[in-house]
Amino acid sequence: MAYRGNGLYLGRFVESNLREAVYNTAVSGSSFSQIGARIDAAGLRDNPLLIWDGAAVGRTLGSIGMELGVVDAIVRLKAPRRNWLIIPSVVTPGQASAERVRDDMAALRRELVARYGDVHMFDALPILQGLADGSEQDRADVARGMVPSSVLIDGLHLARPALVALADALTRAGGPMATVRDL
Repeated sequence: MAYRGNGLYLGRFVESNLREAVYNTAVSGSSFSQIGARIDAAGLRDNPLLIWDGAAVGRTLGSIGMELGVVDAIVRLKAPRRNWLIIPSVVTPGQASAERVRDDMAALRRELVARYGDVHMFDALPILQGLADGSEQDRADVARGMVPSSVLIDGLHLARPALVALADALTRAGGPMATVRDL
């Protein structure tokens, strides 16, 4: 999970909920090989791994190949451990080619479940859509399968309440992070 300088990043809220250190091995634009090297250098290979690319960038529209390649690399890095969880990117209304990216992310979620099972995939979209404020804009965003505008700080990035809601859903007792912790 990449750190954003303003302190609004998912890892901060996950760390607070779990009362455990969260090590950020991602830096905006990092390749998976760079992230994997940081994981190894810090001796974190056996730790649970949460992967979230909040902004599906650097990809080819109409293809989920890059994302599946990253997940396959994660599976190889973590083997024989299976204590990883991926959150496919959510799509915001202001994102370039939003409808195409939305369709790609839906295809990615389906393929991840088919390959690795529900246990390794967390769909953040229902949580975020559940925060919609009922405005006409939010209703339109939800109808388009996107994140509601009201939970964004700049049309692209999630505001604090959205990140808190995601962290709470991920870290609740018996939730997704607890399920993969010891796999």
